[in-house]
Amino acid sequence: MLRLITILIFVTNLQLVEAHESPRQFVQRFYTAHRSWPFRGVPYLEQERFISPYCGMEIIRIFRRVNDQRDLEERKFSSDPKNPYKPAWSQQGHVFCDVYEGITNFSIGRQFTVKGRMVVEAHLELVEQGKSYPWTDRVILDRAGRNWVIADIEYSGGGSLLESIEGGLQQNAKYLGGDQRTHLKSPNANKP
Repeated sequence: MLRLITILIFVTNLQLVEAHESPRQFVQRFYTAHRSWPFRGVPYLEQERFISPYCGMEIIRIFRRVNDQRDLEERKFSSDPKNPYKPAWSQQGHVFCDVYEGITNFSIGRQFTVKGRMVVEAHLELVEQGKSYPWTDRVILDRAGRNWVIADIEYSGGGSLLESIEGGLQQNAKYLGGDQRTHLKSPNANKP
């Protein structure tokens, strides 16, 4: 019984910390977690548990559409020896930052409001072969209840996470043939 009470107090305190954390603290927690995730690219459905505490439903829905497209591609081209290319949504590259290779270091910059949304600058850096490549992405936050969630990430080189994924979905739909709206309507898209 004492063990149950201890666990209950811990979970309650964790929820209170998350509910009262600043946007900058939330983004710090996101990038810290992101660096430890065991995947790259758009997560598969079974990996959604890693991103769900951080990402808003719009991001989760678009990732589910990617998974539907992966399934369609697998059904359509699974044993085609004439298709030597990697699948369009192979797990390569990092979608949560502007650089394909990902990040080596990060620090959290200032926070401000744009059109009623909280924006937090993320100063990111890739170090490769002794060279440093710094850039700054902007993390757009919304509220989900009392907690912050990522609504989108504006890449320093232009575009955003949602725009990039949507563009990829449309491009791949042409390759796969058919109407994206009918083939890629995820049965899980509206689930919380």
